[in-house]
Amino acid sequence: MKAVLETKRLVLRNFRLSDAESMFESYCHNENITRYLTWYPHVDVQATRDFITQFQLPGIEKDNALDLAITLKGEDQVIGSIGTVNDFYQDGYGEIGYVIGEKYWNQGYMSEAFEAVIEFLFTQTPITKLRSIHHLENIASGRVMQKCGLKYTGEVIVKKKIDKDDLVKCACYVLEKEDWLKQNA
Repeated sequence: MKAVLETKRLVLRNFRLSDAESMFESYCHNENITRYLTWYPHVDVQATRDFITQFQLPGIEKDNALDLAITLKGEDQVIGSIGTVNDFYQDGYGEIGYVIGEKYWNQGYMSEAFEAVIEFLFTQTPITKLRSIHHLENIASGRVMQKCGLKYTGEVIVKKKIDKDDLVKCACYVLEKEDWLKQNA
C-alpha cells in the first residue's frame, strides 16, 4: 500500500531499493536485533537489496498490506521498519511487526511510529482489530505495545525463524478499533 505518514520527529514511507545501505547499517546486519525476528541477519548490502526486492517493494502495489521505512524528519536514512505482517482484509484483522536500529532504542521513536500506523490502519483501512507479539525476552517491545494502548491477552507459540520448525513463546497484545476510538476521542 502506498503511504507516507508524518509524526513530530519521523517520516514513515514506502521502501525504495536505494534504502538498502542505511537499512543494512541500521538493523539488518545486527544479530542482537534480528534474534527476535523471523529472518536472519543479512551478510551484506546485497542481501538487504534482495530483501527489499522480494518482500518490501511488491507490497507497495497491494491494497491490503502496509510496510513502511522509518526515517528521521530531515534525514532520508532508514532507521527501522514497521508494517503489517499479514494481508489485512480477512475479518478486519491486522498484525503489526516492527524493528528499529539499536542506536535508536529507548528514545520513543518506535512508539511514535506505532501510534501513527495504528491511526492510519484504523482510519484508512477496514481493520477493526490489531495484534502484535514479541518474544518473551524482548521486554522493551512489550512496553511499546502497552504505551500504544494494546492490551496483553496471553502467550502464543510461533515459529522462531521462517525456514525452521523451531517454536518460541511470545506475548500477545491486542487493540480493538472501538477501544482506540474511546482512547482518542
